[in-house]
Amino acid sequence: MISAPEPESHLLSIVEVSHANRIRCQADGCGHSVFKRIHVVLDNGKFHVLGSQCFATLYGGLGTVAAPYYGGGAARPLTDDERALLVENTARFIEQLENERIENERVAAVHEAERQQAELVSATLEAERQRADREMISARQKNTTQISDVDPAFASGKYRYIWSSSWWKSSGALFENVRAVLRRPMHVDLIYRAIVEAVRQPTISPIEFATRLKAAGVPSDVTLQCLCDLKLVVRGKSI
Repeated sequence: MISAPEPESHLLSIVEVSHANRIRCQADGCGHSVFKRIHVVLDNGKFHVLGSQCFATLYGGLGTVAAPYYGGGAARPLTDDERALLVENTARFIEQLENERIENERVAAVHEAERQQAELVSATLEAERQRADREMISARQKNTTQISDVDPAFASGKYRYIWSSSWWKSSGALFENVRAVLRRPMHVDLIYRAIVEAVRQPTISPIEFATRLKAAGVPSDVTLQCLCDLKLVVRGKSI
Protein backbone atom coordinates (compact mmCIF):
# COMPACT_ATOMS: atom_id res chain seq x y z
CA MET A 1 0.00 0.00 0.00
CA ILE A 2 1.31 3.48 -0.80
CA SER A 3 0.51 6.99 0.29
CA ALA A 4 3.00 9.22 -1.55
CA PRO A 5 5.23 8.90 -4.61
CA GLU A 6 8.84 7.82 -4.22
CA PRO A 7 11.61 9.57 -6.20
CA GLU A 8 11.65 6.96 -8.98
CA SER A 9 8.17 6.37 -10.36
CA HIS A 10 7.03 5.42 -13.86
CA LEU A 11 3.62 5.01 -15.46
CA LEU A 12 3.87 1.65 -17.20
CA SER A 13 0.41 1.07 -18.62
CA ILE A 14 -3.24 2.13 -18.57
CA VAL A 15 -5.72 -0.73 -18.76
CA GLU A 16 -9.40 -1.42 -18.24
CA VAL A 17 -11.57 -4.38 -17.30
CA SER A 18 -15.28 -5.07 -17.36
CA HIS A 19 -17.46 -3.69 -14.58
CA ALA A 20 -18.07 -7.23 -13.34
CA ASN A 21 -14.32 -7.82 -13.00
CA ARG A 22 -13.43 -4.64 -11.11
CA ILE A 23 -10.02 -4.37 -9.45
CA ARG A 24 -9.31 -2.88 -6.03
CA CYS A 25 -7.25 0.33 -6.05
CA GLN A 26 -4.04 -0.08 -4.05
CA ALA A 27 -3.70 3.55 -2.95
CA ASP A 28 -3.32 3.89 0.82
CA GLY A 29 -6.73 4.37 2.41
CA CYS A 30 -8.68 3.97 -0.84
CA GLY A 31 -9.77 0.42 -1.58
CA HIS A 32 -12.33 1.45 -4.18
CA SER A 33 -13.12 -0.95 -6.99
CA VAL A 34 -12.02 0.41 -10.36
CA PHE A 35 -12.52 -0.84 -13.89
CA LYS A 36 -11.81 2.07 -16.26
CA ARG A 37 -8.41 3.71 -16.83
CA ILE A 38 -6.55 1.59 -14.29
CA HIS A 39 -3.00 2.90 -13.94
CA VAL A 40 -0.12 0.47 -13.44
CA VAL A 41 2.80 2.28 -11.77
CA LEU A 42 6.35 1.21 -10.95
CA ASP A 43 7.26 3.15 -7.82
CA ASN A 44 10.74 2.68 -6.34
CA GLY A 45 10.94 -0.89 -7.61
CA LYS A 46 7.39 -1.88 -6.61
CA PHE A 47 4.30 -2.25 -8.79
CA HIS A 48 1.02 -0.58 -7.86
CA VAL A 49 -2.42 -0.66 -9.48
CA LEU A 50 -4.37 2.60 -9.05
CA GLY A 51 -7.62 4.16 -10.08
CA SER A 52 -7.39 7.32 -12.17
CA GLN A 53 -8.34 9.68 -9.31
CA CYS A 54 -5.79 8.25 -6.88
CA PHE A 55 -3.16 8.26 -9.61
CA ALA A 56 -3.82 11.97 -10.28
CA THR A 57 -3.70 12.75 -6.56
CA LEU A 58 -0.49 10.85 -5.86
CA TYR A 59 1.47 11.46 -9.04
CA GLY A 60 0.19 14.78 -10.30
CA GLY A 61 1.35 15.37 -13.86
CA LEU A 62 3.28 12.12 -14.25
CA GLY A 63 0.73 10.84 -16.74
CA THR A 64 0.78 14.05 -18.79
CA VAL A 65 4.56 14.25 -19.22
CA ALA A 66 4.72 11.20 -21.47
CA ALA A 67 2.55 8.35 -22.63
CA PRO A 68 2.68 5.09 -20.67
CA TYR A 69 5.73 2.97 -21.44
CA TYR A 70 3.48 0.21 -22.78
CA GLY A 71 0.67 1.35 -25.03
CA GLY A 72 -0.69 4.83 -25.64
CA GLY A 73 -2.96 7.08 -23.64
CA ALA A 74 -6.03 4.97 -24.40
CA ALA A 75 -6.81 2.23 -21.90
CA ARG A 76 -6.01 -1.29 -23.06
CA PRO A 77 -8.90 -3.73 -22.50
CA LEU A 78 -7.71 -6.83 -20.65
CA THR A 79 -8.80 -10.39 -21.20
CA ASP A 80 -9.87 -12.44 -18.20
CA ASP A 81 -6.45 -14.12 -18.11
CA GLU A 82 -4.63 -10.79 -18.29
CA ARG A 83 -6.83 -9.38 -15.56
CA ALA A 84 -6.06 -12.34 -13.28
CA LEU A 85 -2.35 -12.01 -14.02
CA LEU A 86 -2.41 -8.28 -13.22
CA VAL A 87 -4.00 -8.90 -9.83
CA GLU A 88 -2.05 -12.01 -8.85
CA ASN A 89 1.38 -11.21 -10.27
CA THR A 90 1.79 -7.66 -11.53
CA ALA A 91 5.48 -8.21 -12.28
CA ARG A 92 4.61 -11.15 -14.54
CA PHE A 93 1.93 -9.03 -16.22
CA ILE A 94 4.49 -6.32 -16.99
CA GLU A 95 6.90 -8.98 -18.25
CA GLN A 96 4.20 -10.09 -20.66
CA LEU A 97 3.78 -6.50 -21.85
CA GLU A 98 7.55 -6.29 -22.36
CA ASN A 99 7.53 -9.47 -24.44
CA GLU A 100 4.72 -8.01 -26.53
CA ARG A 101 6.70 -4.81 -27.00
CA ILE A 102 9.77 -6.74 -28.16
CA GLU A 103 7.69 -8.79 -30.60
CA ASN A 104 5.95 -5.67 -31.94
CA GLU A 105 9.32 -4.02 -32.52
CA ARG A 106 10.57 -7.14 -34.30
CA VAL A 107 7.52 -7.23 -36.58
CA ALA A 108 7.84 -3.49 -37.24
CA ALA A 109 11.51 -3.96 -38.15
CA VAL A 110 10.60 -6.76 -40.57
CA HIS A 111 7.91 -4.61 -42.19
CA GLU A 112 10.34 -1.69 -42.47
CA ALA A 113 12.96 -3.93 -44.09
CA GLU A 114 10.34 -5.23 -46.54
CA ARG A 115 9.24 -1.67 -47.32
CA GLN A 116 12.82 -0.57 -47.97
CA GLN A 117 13.43 -3.65 -50.15
CA ALA A 118 10.26 -2.91 -52.12
CA GLU A 119 11.40 0.69 -52.63
CA LEU A 120 14.81 -0.55 -53.79
CA VAL A 121 13.25 -2.98 -56.27
CA SER A 122 10.90 -0.27 -57.52
CA ALA A 123 13.76 2.19 -57.95
CA THR A 124 15.84 -0.45 -59.77
CA LEU A 125 12.99 -1.28 -62.14
CA GLU A 126 12.37 2.41 -62.80
CA ALA A 127 16.07 2.94 -63.55
CA GLU A 128 16.03 -0.02 -65.94
CA ARG A 129 12.88 1.30 -67.62
CA GLN A 130 14.45 4.73 -68.11
CA ARG A 131 17.62 3.13 -69.47
CA ALA A 132 15.58 1.04 -71.91
CA ASP A 133 13.68 4.16 -72.99
CA ARG A 134 16.94 6.01 -73.60
CA GLU A 135 18.33 3.11 -75.59
CA MET A 136 15.15 2.87 -77.66
CA ILE A 137 15.19 6.60 -78.42
CA SER A 138 18.89 6.42 -79.29
CA ALA A 139 18.30 3.43 -81.57
CA ARG A 140 15.39 5.15 -83.28
CA GLN A 141 17.46 8.28 -83.86
CA LYS A 142 20.30 6.17 -85.22
CA ASN A 143 17.97 4.30 -87.54
CA THR A 144 16.47 7.50 -88.91
CA THR A 145 19.79 9.27 -89.41
CA GLN A 146 21.93 6.34 -90.60
CA ILE A 147 19.81 4.92 -93.39
CA SER A 148 22.97 3.42 -94.90
CA ASP A 149 22.63 0.60 -92.36
CA VAL A 150 19.77 -0.71 -94.54
CA ASP A 151 20.57 -2.29 -97.88
CA PRO A 152 21.18 0.37 -100.61
CA ALA A 153 18.33 -0.85 -102.81
CA PHE A 154 15.81 0.21 -100.16
CA ALA A 155 17.66 3.03 -98.42
CA SER A 156 18.86 5.20 -101.24
CA GLY A 157 16.97 8.18 -99.92
CA LYS A 158 14.44 7.99 -102.72
CA TYR A 159 11.82 6.29 -100.60
CA ARG A 160 10.34 6.40 -97.14
CA TYR A 161 8.40 3.59 -95.52
CA ILE A 162 5.33 3.92 -93.30
CA TRP A 163 2.94 1.37 -91.89
CA SER A 164 -0.33 0.98 -93.73
CA SER A 165 -3.71 0.53 -92.05
CA SER A 166 -3.40 -3.20 -92.77
CA TRP A 167 -0.53 -3.37 -90.28
CA TRP A 168 -2.96 -3.47 -87.36
CA LYS A 169 -5.32 -5.97 -88.99
CA SER A 170 -2.97 -8.94 -89.25
CA SER A 171 -4.97 -12.15 -89.03
CA GLY A 172 -4.34 -15.82 -88.41
CA ALA A 173 -3.50 -16.22 -92.10
CA LEU A 174 -0.43 -14.03 -91.68
CA PHE A 175 2.02 -16.93 -91.63
CA GLU A 176 0.72 -18.31 -94.91
CA ASN A 177 0.74 -14.84 -96.42
CA VAL A 178 4.39 -14.33 -95.47
CA ARG A 179 5.31 -17.71 -96.93
CA ALA A 180 3.43 -16.91 -100.11
CA VAL A 181 5.34 -13.69 -100.89
CA LEU A 182 8.83 -14.79 -99.84
CA ARG A 183 11.17 -16.43 -102.32
CA ARG A 184 13.47 -17.54 -99.51
CA PRO A 185 11.64 -20.03 -97.22
CA MET A 186 14.39 -19.87 -94.58
CA HIS A 187 13.24 -16.35 -93.58
CA VAL A 188 9.50 -17.07 -93.27
CA ASP A 189 9.45 -17.96 -89.59
CA LEU A 190 11.75 -15.09 -88.56
CA ILE A 191 9.75 -12.44 -90.40
CA TYR A 192 6.41 -13.86 -89.26
CA ARG A 193 7.40 -13.89 -85.58
CA ALA A 194 8.93 -10.43 -85.86
CA ILE A 195 5.68 -9.03 -87.33
CA VAL A 196 3.61 -10.59 -84.53
CA GLU A 197 5.95 -9.10 -81.92
CA ALA A 198 6.18 -5.69 -83.57
CA VAL A 199 2.40 -5.28 -83.67
CA ARG A 200 2.69 -4.87 -79.88
CA GLN A 201 5.19 -2.03 -80.33
CA PRO A 202 3.40 0.74 -82.24
CA THR A 203 6.41 3.06 -81.96
CA ILE A 204 8.72 0.89 -84.06
CA SER A 205 9.33 2.14 -87.61
CA PRO A 206 9.56 -0.07 -90.73
CA ILE A 207 13.25 0.81 -91.13
CA GLU A 208 13.93 -0.10 -87.50
CA PHE A 209 11.96 -3.31 -88.02
CA ALA A 210 14.11 -4.21 -91.04
CA THR A 211 17.32 -3.32 -89.18
CA ARG A 212 16.44 -5.64 -86.31
CA LEU A 213 15.82 -8.50 -88.71
CA LYS A 214 19.05 -7.73 -90.54
CA ALA A 215 20.87 -8.39 -87.24
CA ALA A 216 19.12 -11.79 -87.21
CA GLY A 217 20.39 -12.60 -90.70
CA VAL A 218 17.51 -11.42 -92.89
CA PRO A 219 18.59 -8.87 -95.54
CA SER A 220 16.72 -5.60 -95.19
CA ASP A 221 15.64 -5.61 -98.83
CA VAL A 222 13.97 -8.98 -98.28
CA THR A 223 12.16 -7.74 -95.18
CA LEU A 224 10.97 -4.47 -96.69
CA GLN A 225 9.90 -6.10 -99.95
CA CYS A 226 7.93 -8.69 -97.96
CA LEU A 227 6.19 -5.95 -95.95
CA CYS A 228 5.36 -4.07 -99.14
CA ASP A 229 4.02 -7.22 -100.84
CA LEU A 230 1.84 -7.92 -97.81
CA LYS A 231 0.62 -4.30 -98.01
CA LEU A 232 1.66 -3.79 -94.41
CA VAL A 233 4.04 -1.05 -95.49
CA VAL A 234 3.50 1.77 -97.97
CA ARG A 235 6.55 3.01 -99.85
CA GLY A 236 6.38 6.63 -100.82
CA LYS A 237 8.71 9.21 -102.29
CA SER A 238 11.09 10.61 -99.71
CA ILE A 239 10.53 14.24 -98.80
